[in-house]
Amino acid sequence: MEGDAAQACALFARAAEVGDRFDEPDLPALSRLGWGHALLMLGDSAAGVAMFDEVMVARWRCSAWPRPARQTGRSPPTWC
Repeated sequence: MEGDAAQACALFARAAEVGDRFDEPDLPALSRLGWGHALLMLGDSAAGVAMFDEVMVARWRCSAWPRPARQTGRSPPTWC
């Protein structure tokens, strides 16, 4: 595989920030998956796997969060 993993990390981090800022749940999740992959490509397996774990746990929490509760004003977990 070819490419600039360091630049990919920076771009995925920026994309995650944009998704967080605009409260769009898919962009931060997908960005963090790419970021984790780029970290693996840089040889930082601990940080890469930790990023994957963070995304999977956050997405699981989002899928468990009932949609009607979102309309009641209760705060959903991050990335929901």
